[in-house]
Formats: sequence, structure tokens, C-alpha cells
Amino acid sequence: MPDHQTPSNVRIDFKSPLVLDVDYTITVDAEAFEGVRITIVDGSAAMMRARLRFRSGDPESVGLPENGIAPLRDSRGLKTTDFERMPAFRGAYAPARAAYQELLSSLGIDRRAWGDGLPMAVLCSSYLTGMELPGESAIYSGLRLNILGPPPQVPFDYEIALDSYDSRFGMVKSRFTLGTESAIWASGDISAISRPAHHRGVASCPAAGTGRFAGKSAIIIGASRGLGAAMALELVAEGGTVIGVYSRSQEDANELLAASRNLPGRLIMERGDASDLTWCVALRGRVRAELGALDLLVCNAAPAIPSLRVEEACYDRILAYIGKGLALVGAPLSALLEVISAPGGCVLTISSSAVEEPPAAWPHYVAMKAAAEGLVRTAAVANPKVTFCIARPGRMLTDMSDTPIGRLDAEAPQSVSRRILEHAWEGTASGTVLLCR
Repeated sequence: MPDHQTPSNVRIDFKSPLVLDVDYTITVDAEAFEGVRITIVDGSAAMMRARLRFRSGDPESVGLPENGIAPLRDSRGLKTTDFERMPAFRGAYAPARAAYQELLSSLGIDRRAWGDGLPMAVLCSSYLTGMELPGESAIYSGLRLNILGPPPQVPFDYEIALDSYDSRFGMVKSRFTLGTESAIWASGDISAISRPAHHRGVASCPAAGTGRFAGKSAIIIGASRGLGAAMALELVAEGGTVIGVYSRSQEDANELLAASRNLPGRLIMERGDASDLTWCVALRGRVRAELGALDLLVCNAAPAIPSLRVEEACYDRILAYIGKGLALVGAPLSALLEVISAPGGCVLTISSSAVEEPPAAWPHYVAMKAAAEGLVRTAAVANPKVTFCIARPGRMLTDMSDTPIGRLDAEAPQSVSRRILEHAWEGTASGTVLLCR
């Protein structure tokens, strides 16, 4: 921070999501116009770019309340129709004194050197984006901020109004002011992406089928959302007993159970870590005791996909991802193969079309899926009485593709599920591997 200077103008652009426990590199370059450029990079990829300008004056601090002040405790759930009405919101904001000071300390920000104008304006802009506009669905992507001085009093008033909305990509631009009845001390523009509401299985529950899976049983690893949830409901609709394995999404699991109640089959949700061989062996014991044998094992789970590259900065994360993802196939396969009915039993592994057309930022995901396919093909050689299927679906409309570009040409999980299960039901000669999309 330059001596006897205070921040007056800030521009921040988020290029990619920043995540915890990653050692990013931060570069700071001084500029001729009395400012600095800051870049946060992950190897060769810029994650965030910022520009700060300063004006003459000493940074000032203000008194803070013991308790934080903000009008909302739950974020607004705005829909497309709400954006069409060009909403605007007002309120008062102040961070809690102890929490504010702890945050600055954890970030290494010297409050005496920087003052409160910039930190409070940025904090408030984050509140406005995540709580007010667009609210619950927000991904914060950019900030343009002008600071005229420190907050004259705390709490201070804010007003935020929608400036434009592009429904094709969910792009939201808003303008805001921070101040009092007599003066504005900061103003700016916020860019954000409004993601569509999360759609769970309840809205797309299939009708009862023809009973082609009646009297049969299946385990689906990764069953609470997306393709796994669609497959679970499809099999239960066909009269089967399905054990759906999930790790964290309890609310999704509960809604999936509710959706299955009027279907002819039975759904049992099991929470656990399917990458843990010990847990999978215990599951095998319960399967033997309750079902006797298993007709279908679906390995569908995979870790969330960050953007990585084949370079030094990403190498450890690539290895960790491959290990975790491969374990989500290898552990269930190793523990449960011996309870697959033979002949006639089937192992269905969900791979990806990315194996054929690799995205540049997914080396870890492509390598993991290719390794899982190799594992399955080898298991097919050693287990000639079991049918093995590998599915390589394309882009699906799930949480993993919930971005403006990701939603383009994405197929509904329900239609992918029906197509893949049709291939699995048709089957091939035992001991061979069926590839489908």
C-alpha cells in the first residue's frame, strides 16, 4: 500500500472459481497511473485479475457494531420472471466487529494501512450478490467499484438495482450505491451469473414400467442426483429393488425416496464412502443377507471436476483426483463382483464421451475414466460369466454442467438413463464388454 494513499477505484474479474487448499501464485505490478495490477494464477491459468487505483489521503477506519447488521438471513430465490421486472432492493449493512477484524487478520490485511473503505465495500458487494441480486443462484464474476471516502457511519445504507439480464446465459449486471441519506461514499457495478434452480428427481419421476426388472436387484454407486438418480427411479419403476449409494447429499436422497414411493419396486438409500473398500465389503455382507445376490452393479460416482492442466502446478491434484475417482469404481467392483449373479448378472460402468474427445482442462477426469474402463475390461476377462457394459454418455444437464456453456446441447439424465439401461438389458455374451453412449 503506497504511503499517504487510499484506494479510490477497483476492478475485479473472476476468470475461474477459486477453491480452498490450493497454493495459488499472486503477482502485483505497479503501474504508471498510480495504481497496481494484481493477478492470481494457478500454473498457466489466470484465476482472477484486479486493478487498484489510489488517491492522495490517509486511510481511515470507522467504529463497528458488536453484532453484524443485514436485512436478510436467507438469500433471495429470484427466477427469470423476477429479473424481467427489473428488481431493486434497499437495506442497511455492517459487519460484526470481531468477525471483520478476524477476517482482515487471516488475509494479512493491515487495517491501519488500508482503512475500511475498500474492505467494507467489497464485503457488502459480496452480500449484495449472494443475498440480494441475483441471490441464491449467484456466481460472482466481476466488480467495478468507485470509493469516494470511508463509510461516514456504520451501519450504512445500500441500494442495488438490476441493470440488465441476458436470459440466454443467465448474465446479471446490477448497479449499487453505499451511503447515507446525505451522501454516497461508494458506488459501482456487479456482474454475476444466475444459475437455474436445482431440479431433483421428484419432478421427473417415471411412470410404472412393464416389470422387466421385477424380482431383480441392483446397486447404484452415486445414486442421489443426476444420472444415478434417474437410473434408480427407472429400475424401481420396472419393479426392481435398488440400493442407492450416496456420500453427502441427504436432502437429494430423501427426495429420491419420496419420488419412488408410488412405484412398484423398492428403493433403499445407503449413505457411505464407496471409495472405501472396507465400507464396500460391509455392504456386500448386507446384500448377501437381505438379497442373496445382485443382478446389476452400476458404478456412476465421480468427484466434482475442477479445471486442471498437465503442468507442474496441477500435478499433485491430478494424481489425487485419479486416485479418488478410480477408487469409486475399483472398491465397489472388487467387493461386489462375487455377489453378481452368474450367468446373467451385469456390471455397468459410467464413463464419458470425454475419453474420445478430451477437453483441455480435464486431463485428470479423462485419465480417471480411461483407467476405470481398463479396470472393467480386465475384470471382464477374469469373470467370463458376467456381462460388462461401459457407457460413454455426452454432456448431461446435471450439477456438473450447470454453467451457461455447459447447459448448451446438454441431454436430460432421464433420456440418457433409459438409453443406457436398454443397452444393458439387451446384454451381450457373458465375458464380453458392451460399449454404449
